Parts: sequence; structure tokens; C-alpha cells
Amino acid sequence: MRNTADRADPPSQKAAKAPEMQVWTGEQLARFLTLVDGDRYRAPLLFLAMTGCRRGEALGLRWNDVDFDERVVRIRLQLTSVGHVVAIKPRTKSDKPRVVELDGVTIAMLKTWRAQQSHERLLMGPGYDDGGLVFCHADGRRYDPEKFSRASDRILGKRAFAIELPRIRLHDLRHTWGDSRFGRRRATL
Repeated sequence: MRNTADRADPPSQKAAKAPEMQVWTGEQLARFLTLVDGDRYRAPLLFLAMTGCRRGEALGLRWNDVDFDERVVRIRLQLTSVGHVVAIKPRTKSDKPRVVELDGVTIAMLKTWRAQQSHERLLMGPGYDDGGLVFCHADGRRYDPEKFSRASDRILGKRAFAIELPRIRLHDLRHTWGDSRFGRRRATL
């Protein structure tokens, strides 16, 4: 008999507006990556910035989908969190993976990261199980995507502020890579 939406208060224009995207230049990204050298999050942040992959795609990437010879990764899976339960699911409904080209900096980082992960596996012993994931905790546990975003946003905010870089969000970092269709270029270090 009556419309219950009539009693609702709509959000303000400011609250309803999506945050404006910020991106860094290659020089700004290089300064930031130097600042976070040695941080556990440096490798996945560099990967996101240099490939344009989404958070879930990067966190769901497995070593068997990294092809150093062809200089590509094949994005087949994504890591998600539903109701605080972390799960791996297919990236899309199709069986065809998304192929992302890798530059020399990202390849070098991935090779160094793989060596570090192998060392962590030896230290943890038989209890270590990373499920073949490229990016995970030092003990092999999967990252929770939501916690990863919050921690990354803190790093991107506080550390970038310390060296007078514009504040960006984790989602903005993947756009630092750029897209030539929109007149931007891939970040170069």
C-alpha cells in the first residue's frame, strides 16, 4: 500500500560519488618501491603496479601459470573472500586465461621472490603448504584479500606520505601500469 523507500534517507552526493582515481608516474613508483624494499608486501605491490592485474588475480596466481621463457603470466584463478572465508575460484566463466606480458623488472622480482619462498619453505618444514601460490604469507598461508587491501592501503598511504607522494589506494596502484587505449603508458622503472 505504501512505498517503504519514501521513508529512506538517500546518501549525500559526496558519499555516493566514487573516489577519484590517482596514479603515480614511473619515477614516483620507483621512489615508493625503494622505500618499501625488504617489506613483505613489496613484491605483490610491484606486481600489481607493473601488470595491471586485479588484487584477486595477483593473490590467486600460481607458479605454474608464470612462464619466464615467454615472459608472461596466465591469469586463470583469483583469490576471493566471502563471509571471511578465503577461497580460490576461476577468474572467469570461460576456460581461457588472460595472458599478461611481463617486463624485465617484474621477471627479476618474481625470480627473487621464488627463491625467498623456497627458503621459507625449507625453514617451515613439512607443515608449509602454499598451494603453489606466488604471493602468500611466509608460512604458506593464503592472504585474505580484504586484510591484504587494508594493509596495502596503510602502506601506500603512510609510506607515500613520508616521501611526499600523492596518496593512492591499492586499486589505483594497478592503474599506474596504464592502458595505451586511454593514452597512458606502462610504468617504467
